[in-house]
Amino acid sequence: MSKYLALFLGIYALILWGLVGYVFYKAYHEWKDNKSKRLHSRPAKVMDKRETKGGDRYLLFQFDGRQVEYKVAESVYESLRVGDEGTLNLCGREFASFDHKSQDERADDIFRRIVKD
Repeated sequence: MSKYLALFLGIYALILWGLVGYVFYKAYHEWKDNKSKRLHSRPAKVMDKRETKGGDRYLLFQFDGRQVEYKVAESVYESLRVGDEGTLNLCGREFASFDHKSQDERADDIFRRIVKD
């Protein structure tokens, strides 16, 4: 009986370590791909902010007609408000930075919207 139990536990451990190894392998290659890609910039708007119980901070951005959520550092989370507009910089599929629009740029946008209508 103990021979079968040892065999079962050995196979179970191999499968478990195989799955753990596969997850790390996929995560490493995604990280490597994101680091090797160039920086992409696009106009975006902050749509929502949320913080998890674990202390992770996320911002929801709207750009190119879709909304995507990114994990951000505390300093970025604290510096942005819902409704802020600017340039979202991405490195691959990861958040790199967000550059606010200046007051002058915002005023120009509002003026163009008023004059256009």
